[in-house]
Amino acid sequence: MVSRLVKVLVVDAILIVAGFFVYSDLQWRSSYAGFKGLSASTSYLPFIRIFTMTGGAIPLQSPPALDWVQVLAAAFIVVNVWYVFATLSDRRKERR
Repeated sequence: MVSRLVKVLVVDAILIVAGFFVYSDLQWRSSYAGFKGLSASTSYLPFIRIFTMTGGAIPLQSPPALDWVQVLAAAFIVVNVWYVFATLSDRRKERR
């Protein structure tokens, strides 16, 4: 049980660090648009992100891209739900 906890904590740490880098990249893109004198906006759909920069009357829109923040958050939830389920399952087996 302790080894499973350590594994889950390591995976959680990796997912949190990856989320930090992804979020930093998104902030960099927005600040770059501001540096160029454009206004930036982001549209979100489930697991999809569309980044738009507008300068004057011409909007520059990225193609729909996978939103890694949402993917990493979903992975974080799945890993932790699996850990809780596996721990509760082991405890039930020990009681029998």
